[in-house]
Amino acid sequence: MPAPGGFDFRGQSFEPDASLVIPRTVGQSTYYIMVEGQFGDAATAGFTLTARLPGLSVAEIAPNQGGNTGRVTLRIDGTELTPTTTVQLFNTTTTIDTVAIDYRDASHLFATFELSGVATGSYDMFVSDGPANDLVFDAFEVMPGVEMPLVIDLIIPGGYRRLRTTSMVVEVRNAGNLQSNTVGKIPAWAIRPRLDA
Repeated sequence: MPAPGGFDFRGQSFEPDASLVIPRTVGQSTYYIMVEGQFGDAATAGFTLTARLPGLSVAEIAPNQGGNTGRVTLRIDGTELTPTTTVQLFNTTTTIDTVAIDYRDASHLFATFELSGVATGSYDMFVSDGPANDLVFDAFEVMPGVEMPLVIDLIIPGGYRRLRTTSMVVEVRNAGNLQSNTVGKIPAWAIRPRLDA
């Protein structure tokens, strides 16, 4: 049974008409839903629950912009995605097909586009799988390409002492708007702390 601190899926909204998407159902299953109105009138007001099959849909795209001098990979979150789902970016003059799709599960996939030389501006996204499809207007912005070196942040606990074993976090982020091919090629000296510090 769901509880405020224990659940499989969660939808939280401080606006009317909140929704929760369960990305995949398995056959005939029983789902338990907990609805909690915590503040103001919502704590005592009535409500209606409606269940429906969402079909193929796109919920989120990240990043929503990329540079036009190389490849850009987008994460697409949605419902009823499959290994045969196709993704296109288009505007009134240009259609851009993916060069690769990395399907993860029914609610996540990664789509890679080659944007070299593509005109800057806003593009809609068309996601389809057989007769099912979803159209997202102004989904992606093509911008002038900016390639920057990866930024490496080494997070060390405050109590770190030299010549002692300790846990550290290495964060690697891409500060540009193009896909980086540097990941996995970071030299060891770039993440090794100075032992004389």
